[in-house]
Amino acid sequence: MTMTPPLITWRLWRVLLAAPPRHPVFWRTVNQPGLDVPPAVWRSLAALALLGLLVALAASPLLLVLVLYWVILLPVALLLFSGTWYGLYRALDISVTLGQERRQGTYDLLRLTPPGAAGIDWLIGAGCMHRGNGLWQLHRIIRAIVISALLAFGVVALFILLSLTATRDVERLALSQQALSIVATLIALCCLCYCDHVQSLVTGCLVGLLVGHAAAPLAARLWSALLFLLCQGSAYAGVVAGALLLRPLLQVLTAATLPGSLFSAAAIIALYVLLREAQIRLLWRISLRRAHLTPAEWQRVWHG
Repeated sequence: MTMTPPLITWRLWRVLLAAPPRHPVFWRTVNQPGLDVPPAVWRSLAALALLGLLVALAASPLLLVLVLYWVILLPVALLLFSGTWYGLYRALDISVTLGQERRQGTYDLLRLTPPGAAGIDWLIGAGCMHRGNGLWQLHRIIRAIVISALLAFGVVALFILLSLTATRDVERLALSQQALSIVATLIALCCLCYCDHVQSLVTGCLVGLLVGHAAAPLAARLWSALLFLLCQGSAYAGVVAGALLLRPLLQVLTAATLPGSLFSAAAIIALYVLLREAQIRLLWRISLRRAHLTPAEWQRVWHG
């Protein structure tokens, strides 16, 4: 009987982060040129950024307000969209890299090297993810943003709790409880964004590996982009639909209080994490079946 980790997402995430940097296949993949982004894409992004800056400047002539606006907006945008952007980019990169290895006939030779078929795919995938030290740099930035936000919200929550104990006015108590509920929701949102960051990157790696084996090199970019965006969209749509379906039940079980807000936030986070876990587990199972491996064999390769 084979045992599967209860949450495969975090196991795969640790494998990606802790890929052996001294392994020749990993190092070879890291040093290969990655997926080139056409200069037109960078010019378009720069034009959009400039347009947004001009619009914001026209709407708010005060330079200080504009600077504060971008200082706040940039970390929020990174927290919300970094996983999707980097996951999509690396899904394309991995699929193209695998397609090139297969077309050149080097993939079959690489599978003969340790750790065999179970590990070569992940070494190639992790090598693509770590190109330019991109994975570690992005992870450090997101982790710093999340920790800073949690500390800031924690300090605000502490002050609100102190104000609750220092006042007996009913209206102030109600306002403080509402503010504490909002802070608790923001803390839950930070946790949810971090989970989305991790699970989006794992999804991108799995999608790139699957498409790199199944699609022709010319079609790999298209199919990996479509499959990754389908995974992302279905996960977001699923959690929204689940939240809407659970909303009447949550309203009945929890009142408009702090415990009720905490329970609702925890339920939404659990729903999202479990939906993404089921999605990642399905992709992982498909990749194991393609390699003719069992979960136990895969775990033995990665010291499981």
